[in-house]
Amino acid sequence: MKKLMVTFLFSVLTFSLNLSNAFAYPKAVAAIINYDDLAGRLTITRAHGEPGGHESLLYPGDQITGDVDAIKFGFVDYANFYFNGRAYVITFNPPSKIEELLQKGIAYIESCYYNVERYVEGVSLGILDDLNLKPQPGFEATLFYNQNVIFAWENSNHKIFTIKDEHGKKIFEKKIEGLTSIDINPSSIKLKAGQNYTWNFDVTGKNYKFTLFDENAEKEILSQLATIDSENISANEKILKKAAYVQLLSDAHSDTIDLYWLSLQLLMDFKPSTKHEEKLQEILLKRCENNLNYSSQ
Repeated sequence: MKKLMVTFLFSVLTFSLNLSNAFAYPKAVAAIINYDDLAGRLTITRAHGEPGGHESLLYPGDQITGDVDAIKFGFVDYANFYFNGRAYVITFNPPSKIEELLQKGIAYIESCYYNVERYVEGVSLGILDDLNLKPQPGFEATLFYNQNVIFAWENSNHKIFTIKDEHGKKIFEKKIEGLTSIDINPSSIKLKAGQNYTWNFDVTGKNYKFTLFDENAEKEILSQLATIDSENISANEKILKKAAYVQLLSDAHSDTIDLYWLSLQLLMDFKPSTKHEEKLQEILLKRCENNLNYSSQ
């Protein structure tokens, strides 16, 4: 068997908390890097039906037969494969508890700088101006009930911003001519915890999904963020750790959680005091962009 190429091509994993299932299909945990070279030599049997996106993407439970020894895999954290006697089977086993993820997140942010090429190839200082970080809060975000979130888009040509519930009923509407963002607190417009919503422009525009955490899940996550705030570390370290933690939490529970918007809000206001902090900010912002690029597929 050829040596596997293990790399972080994606920042998306899959797991489930006790939340409503906002996302219909598990997100990719691996990819076949040399897929084009193996055209016609592999058969992939999907565990959850046929997904959208590129055929080289792999999901938990997918089985691969054919010229499997020639595959070069790219895995996200906690993903792997085993041979069941007939096929390669893709597995995914993230930490099961949010507290464990907090500790992983803390260790992860400390190691980012020393593994730049593993996470983001070609990152250089000054990348902030080149990143595409819209739409915010993303294509399938999960929001806190009583915490402000920025909704942002590319141009100022739209006229009406609308939020609808899962039945298509209009819940909120605002004129946005000349604007490229608005700041909303879900509780202030009477959205409901645990419910699914969509937002769009001008009634007929593309629908972007979001879900509000239920009370227990929100309380647990905010408690872990408060744990970071209580640490005896600098304000900048706290921001970086929280930004990394909510990314890792989103990765490990990506079928129900996407908090990359919160990571982005923390990082956009972040003022690095050292080159090290500046590099970490760039790496984490690049992961925000990668998450948007994947979610748009």
